[in-house]
Amino acid sequence: MDWFDPDTWKSIAAIADYWKTIAGAAVVIGGALVAALKLGSRPISWTLSKIKGGRKPALERPLRFVLDEPESFWSSTERQVGPNRRTAITQKSTLVHGRWYATNASDRELVIIKARVRDQVVVLRKPVEIPAHRMTNVTVEFTFFPAICKPDRVLIVDAVFSDNYGDDHRVQSVRFPYRRPPWEPETRRLSLFPWRDPE
Repeated sequence: MDWFDPDTWKSIAAIADYWKTIAGAAVVIGGALVAALKLGSRPISWTLSKIKGGRKPALERPLRFVLDEPESFWSSTERQVGPNRRTAITQKSTLVHGRWYATNASDRELVIIKARVRDQVVVLRKPVEIPAHRMTNVTVEFTFFPAICKPDRVLIVDAVFSDNYGDDHRVQSVRFPYRRPPWEPETRRLSLFPWRDPE
């Protein structure tokens, strides 16, 4: 190679320009690819974040109950057991009257269709509809034959409510004070010892 020959330097200059063009094209293509990847990942990231963020954890207590204490009580009742009045036997029973403030903390409407205390199940004649994030009143009466509690004592039991989705909502240790019926003479004193459900 003759370094003093002008054609030699022209060849070297042509090769340098060629590689410079290739390097410039590579920079342009690389920048375009990086920009495309960044722009393309944003919709995917946004979609994934919406999917993850849209899944709310299930509430442990979608239905919450607060007892209306002045309107909740138990009382003694009686019924005649026998084929006719002459031979019928008077059997004492227990009437439990409960009234609750029920709040739906979930995002969907819930309907209470039945309630249970011990082995007594009451299917509500008119199911109670509770819209999402709303509160309503729920009133249920239970009658037990024979009696399950002694007069003047506080009855403590668990109440279970079932909704339209088949889920049960338990309210633990509900206290029902004794309320004297009109036919019972007022000769008793309130007992200091509550009657707790053995279950």
